[in-house]
Amino acid sequence: GVANFDSLSLKQVDDHTVQSTQKKGGKVVGTTTRTVSKDGKVLTLTSKGTNPAGVPYDTVMVYDRK
Repeated sequence: GVANFDSLSLKQVDDHTVQSTQKKGGKVVGTTTRTVSKDGKVLTLTSKGTNPAGVPYDTVMVYDRK
């Protein structure tokens, strides 16, 4: 399993966006929004939460299809 969370729920926001919520012991420990550009060439992941050590994180990752 994954040490950071023990459950994951997904919600489709629109045709290009999915939001996930990560929980550990019933408590929300993170959220991630995944958005694919309309042309399908760019995936952006925006994540916020707290790692197992209690340190907050706020990251953005962008993947570009070549």
